[in-house]
Amino acid sequence: MGDDFEKLKKLNQLIYKDQAIWFLNAFWAEHGSDAEGVWNYTNKMIELDEKNGTGGNEIDEFTAHRFLEQTEDTMTVRELRETLREIDIDTNKMVSLTEYLIFHYKIDWHKLVNAAQSDNTEEIDRAQALLADALQKLGHARGKADEARKLETIQRQAEADAKKALALLKAEELAYENRRIDLERRTNEGGIVSRNKAKNELQQLLGEDPLPLRRAKINQGAAVRANERATAVAGEARKVADEALGVAVKAFEEAEAYLVEIRNMGGSGEGVLWWIDREITEAKKYLPQSKGGGR
Repeated sequence: MGDDFEKLKKLNQLIYKDQAIWFLNAFWAEHGSDAEGVWNYTNKMIELDEKNGTGGNEIDEFTAHRFLEQTEDTMTVRELRETLREIDIDTNKMVSLTEYLIFHYKIDWHKLVNAAQSDNTEEIDRAQALLADALQKLGHARGKADEARKLETIQRQAEADAKKALALLKAEELAYENRRIDLERRTNEGGIVSRNKAKNELQQLLGEDPLPLRRAKINQGAAVRANERATAVAGEARKVADEALGVAVKAFEEAEAYLVEIRNMGGSGEGVLWWIDREITEAKKYLPQSKGGGR
């Protein structure tokens, strides 16, 4: 009994994920069909453990109250307190995921702490390494995709600026042309003084573009060049992002293929294999639908 209690305390010290995997490995025959529920309980406890998150292993009584309120059927305050006392096997006023799973699934905790884990540790270690590699590459790809999206936003703004500059240029050109036509008409109408004045103004107009037109031409040229640069930069960033995505997709395919290979070999460790597969499924939600992802 004493040895089992020490084993339980050590099990309680594992991070949430490892506690869940230990439980699934130990009771796969009885609770393999509950694996998704264990996954959800694990992630809910991680979510509520605001201080430690994925690196945590147990939650305090206040947080445990919130956990029970969100995972169990509605309980009175008294029932919550009684349930917490029942769950907290090691009486440290903290609730580990293991203690909750023991309570929820009503299992023999002595059997749990003494349960054999996987006997194909080398293969599982490699599967976990392949998953970690795929996750790292996915993170890299998502970062590159974010960069590409930001640069594409800049490019779209540059394109809009170029269109606006072109519209302003056309407006100034139209104003210039209307002014020229008006002056040419006035050189042939009215008295000599007004005709000569119109001729002088027309000569000045034809000799040099007016300031608004010159400014519009300069701005339009600058906007076109800025758009060309932004388009080139965004295009290169998208290319890099697509290449990174391809690398990540390939890494996930490799991890999935190896997982199938391990399962075909047989042996224990069904819980950890399910968990790796579930992590792959979760991560792939961040891939584009065209690459097998999508929420």
